This record gives sequence, C-alpha cells and structure tokens, in this order.
Amino acid sequence: MKPITTIHRAIIIGVLACISLLPMPGCGGSSSALVLESNQGIITPTIVSAVYRFIDQNTADIYLSDFPLDEIAPRLDQGVIGQPGNIIHIRLFLMPKVGKTPLDSTASNASITHMVLTGNSMGVYGGGGFLFPSDKVGDPTFSGTIRDATLRIIDSEPGFVDRLGRCTFGGTLSVERDDERTAAISVRFARLLNQ
Repeated sequence: MKPITTIHRAIIIGVLACISLLPMPGCGGSSSALVLESNQGIITPTIVSAVYRFIDQNTADIYLSDFPLDEIAPRLDQGVIGQPGNIIHIRLFLMPKVGKTPLDSTASNASITHMVLTGNSMGVYGGGGFLFPSDKVGDPTFSGTIRDATLRIIDSEPGFVDRLGRCTFGGTLSVERDDERTAAISVRFARLLNQ
C-alpha cells in the first residue's frame, strides 16, 4: 500500500467535504463523511446509515455505518463472517460550552470505536477526540464535526491485518434521532466487541 501524500490527502478531504453537502434520502439521516487514515493507509466508508439516541443533555450515542439501517443489527448478530463493512460508534460525553470547555489539542469530549469487518475477520480501532456539535442533544437531527481524533487498533480477530497503525479520524456527521433502533444496535455492538 502506497503512503498517502499531502496532495492525495487534500483531494480526499475536498471530495469528502463535497459529499457531506449532498442529501441522502431514506438512509437514516446520513449526510456524513468520515475518514480513518494514517501514513500507511486510509478507510473512507460510504455512510448510508446514521442514527443517535439521547442519553442526557450532554450525552449521546451515535452510530454510523455503510450497511443499510435495517441491516446493522442483524449484521452484528451474524458476527465477523459475512459482508465487509464499517460500523462506527461515537459516544459524546460532554457538550462543549463557550469559554468553559478547553479546545486545545489534548481536549476530548467524545470516544470513538470504529469496527472494520472484512468478511471473515474484524478489527476494532478506538480512541477519542473533539466533536464540535452544530445542534443540541435531543434535537430530531444532530450534526457536527470531528477533527484529528486519534485512534489505534484495540482489538482484532485472527486474520485481521492492521494496515493503519496509529491513525486519525475526522469529518462531518449528521444523524437522525432514533432512540429505539440505536439502543438495539448498541446492545449488539457491545456484545460483538465482548465476544
């Protein structure tokens, strides 16, 4: 795999920015564009499903995937064998407040777990970063931007090859509130992680 150059990175970010502006009807509210990358490689899932659930005014569970919304829970029940894809969980644990929330390079208000399914194996990247929200938790639609979150491989099944190493995660997200379906996904996501 060839290293990503500065020119390639600029092109990818530009394309993702344009894609994030396009509406995607019937896909769980998704107009999200996210990228997981390092100098060794890049993963850019085509997000077609994006939902979240309200926990409290500071806290939300967000799920994004390149699987159709109705297929995420059954796909998680199926385990590592099956169609390749990505399922991303972002836990916002603190809504930033102007003048009160630190915004330096070490600040974090969200944990990120990115599950990569290859079809016969699984790798899980985890870490954290800062989610800059555009809406309030609890609104029908919640959107925001994540910049330069830091992730690394935290778990993998036999046969999974980590092609990224330490990597960054970022982009834009727009998700619809769906507490019931998000809760169902959350239970299955945790179960698969803990197997």
